[in-house]
Amino acid sequence: MVGSPNDDQDQESGAFTPAAVTTLLTAVKPVLNAAQRGEALRLAETTAGADGGSDAERASLAQLRAGLTG
Repeated sequence: MVGSPNDDQDQESGAFTPAAVTTLLTAVKPVLNAAQRGEALRLAETTAGADGGSDAERASLAQLRAGLTG
């Protein structure tokens, strides 16, 4: 949830929590065109898949996919 008490902690730790992904989507979606959003998603998928991908990474990718393509 954006605005949660843990937001500052998440930002400092660099953790890709659902709240952090929502914050990222809110910031980038209005400034990227459709092609750029597609490329950002492709890069995220490639990077996450490089080491096999954890359940948390798959969940973050699903959230990114929904936010960038929706």
